[in-house]
Amino acid sequence: LHLPSANQPLRISPLSWHLHQMSVMPASLLRRRSHPIDDAPASRRITVLDGGMGHLLRRMGVKVEGEVGTVQRFLGVALANIQKPELVVQAHEAYINAGADVITTNSYACIPSCLSLANKEGIDWQGIIRAAGECALKARGSRDVKVAGCIPPLTASYRADLVLSDDALDEQYNTICSNIRPYSDLFLCETMSCTREALAAAKACAKHSTEDAPLPIWVAFTLADIADGTLRSGESVTDAVTALFDLGIKIEAILFNCCSPQSVEVAHRLLLQLNHPWLRDGECQLGGYANGFIGVKHGDAYNEDLTPAKYLECVERWEGSTIVGGCCGVFPEHIAVLREWSDAKNREDKEVEPVESTLIPAFLWDPTGVVTGASKTMSKL
Repeated sequence: LHLPSANQPLRISPLSWHLHQMSVMPASLLRRRSHPIDDAPASRRITVLDGGMGHLLRRMGVKVEGEVGTVQRFLGVALANIQKPELVVQAHEAYINAGADVITTNSYACIPSCLSLANKEGIDWQGIIRAAGECALKARGSRDVKVAGCIPPLTASYRADLVLSDDALDEQYNTICSNIRPYSDLFLCETMSCTREALAAAKACAKHSTEDAPLPIWVAFTLADIADGTLRSGESVTDAVTALFDLGIKIEAILFNCCSPQSVEVAHRLLLQLNHPWLRDGECQLGGYANGFIGVKHGDAYNEDLTPAKYLECVERWEGSTIVGGCCGVFPEHIAVLREWSDAKNREDKEVEPVESTLIPAFLWDPTGVVTGASKTMSKL
């Protein structure tokens, strides 16, 4: 790379910098700069999640077939953890390279009701959960990225009428938690279609998050596509979240996922109106990661108009959101745009204080994309 003189600025795209930093840095300088997510005030800093693993793996050649929401649809995605683990690792890495702060284990479909369809004698569904955890850790390596252990629905997605009995929920969720916990920095109960399902998942997580070894619990509800502030079950968002808080379990984030961006927008507005002290005082964060396809009734046809820029416009309307990402049909290119946006937002909440440090090539560190010389003193951003 030719370095310009001090009066000849070199312009580097911030996005290009982020996506390629790991591949272009000399080993001696392989360290992540202080990231805005670590420096912005905790109540306002924005965390970026990954996008949909199943749809990205399909893009990479893994078979995804069957009706949207059914357990058989992502059988191939679950089995990829043991049959094509290198692809699972590459998918995670694609989101990390795009700027995700948190990746979720590829264990959404690692449940008995799905893996029993594999027609294999004695299939080890718990072993496949652990394999998913291993893939996530391998993809992360030594990078400053959190791994969310997926705690999924135990039957078809979106189908509150098919949720198992309380005893069955308790048994299977405890088994999932015990297997995914060693690989996780937090528990993510996701695509919860009704209150009862969410309560069971959260209680199981709490049993595996002790005072000696606490693990944050995040709960994500899936919403009706009509954007009326209800879950897929028809229950109101405010009633569901209130019931969750009433458990007495520390819930560190409430999110909405696997639904339209518009549904997430309405749910955020309703929860802010609820004005629960946990949300008001910042004890519990709010966030969302929506779908990139049109809606359940339309199959999984991607919304071609939902470009990364358009998706960002939707996310910007999620009032109070400090955790953002994507679900089915949201890909690394979308996450990269969220990363750039979140970095800018986080810098707005952080007063820049110069810190003297070692002189190194400035183009490796300047997040603005404009370098006015070959080297300069680093600033902590």
